[in-house]
Amino acid sequence: MTVSAVMPVHADTATFRRAVAAVAAADPPFHEVIVACDGPAPGAAEAARAAGARVIARAVPEGPAAARNAGAREAAGDVLFFVDSDVAVRPDVVSRIREAMSPPDVDAVVGLYDDRPPAPNFLSQYKNLLQRFIHLTARPAGTSFWGACGAVRREAFRAVGGFDERFRTPSVEDIDLGYRLTNAGFHVQFTEHLEVTHLKRWTLVSLLESDILRRAVPWTWLLMRESKIYPDLNLRYRHRAAGAAAFLLVAALALSWARPLALWLAAASVTLLVGIDRPMWRFFRARRGPRFASAAIAWHWVYYLYSTLTLLVAVLLYPFVGRRAVGARWRRPALDRIERHDPT
Repeated sequence: MTVSAVMPVHADTATFRRAVAAVAAADPPFHEVIVACDGPAPGAAEAARAAGARVIARAVPEGPAAARNAGAREAAGDVLFFVDSDVAVRPDVVSRIREAMSPPDVDAVVGLYDDRPPAPNFLSQYKNLLQRFIHLTARPAGTSFWGACGAVRREAFRAVGGFDERFRTPSVEDIDLGYRLTNAGFHVQFTEHLEVTHLKRWTLVSLLESDILRRAVPWTWLLMRESKIYPDLNLRYRHRAAGAAAFLLVAALALSWARPLALWLAAASVTLLVGIDRPMWRFFRARRGPRFASAAIAWHWVYYLYSTLTLLVAVLLYPFVGRRAVGARWRRPALDRIERHDPT
């Protein structure tokens, strides 16, 4: 099994240089390392070539989905490993990909962030550990893909048309790919044995922009296009219940000024939230201590609130903006099934 690494990049940064150096240092090595520059990025191209990568240069930036597709078109490996330019892989990454994809019925695998993000600030630690917890507790058989650290068989990727290039900014293009793979009968597997280090430093602005504009809004539209909710990752039933509980908590506290009995509803909401998030609090506590865990859960309740509000707004905007943004639902070709291992 040969594995090609594909990394999109739009600018030359110290983070990118660390990321491409880590991919180039894999042992055993990748069959090839392809860096797709999304627009003019001469410094990044030079750094990639110096690390031994093959560079695909795109004159006009069209987004990470188009850049990944450009790299994938040039890849010769049996498996395509997509990795972001702010992620550092481990030296044994190729062996771990081959092990995870050794079962013939596994068409794609999704890894996870490790618990050692280099950025020390609270939001970076919280966001990284949250994403790790979500992936660790996900169902092994998933429905979503992940562009930061995900591998897919080349024929499966080609069969569904690759990433949807209508997503011009980093958002849910990888989730969309996972849904199309699942709908086509391919199998996506989550694995905790494929870990990477996320080098990104999160700030309040970047976190809210990502959570609301890059994820919550387009993801809601994607689910409305699909006409179903895939109960995976942070769309599981308990997460939906937590969002409703956070919304009720704020509403009950506001109402309590006029109706003191509403405090009982607030207390019930807090009890539900504590019960739902107890495993997450234990996870945070085991890695960063009780003070961090308590602060992280408090901020996570804020996350539940603005995510729920965003969902409601996104639903209202779908007929006017969202339907056009995510396009029509992908459907199978005319054939009754997609033949696997078809090189055409």
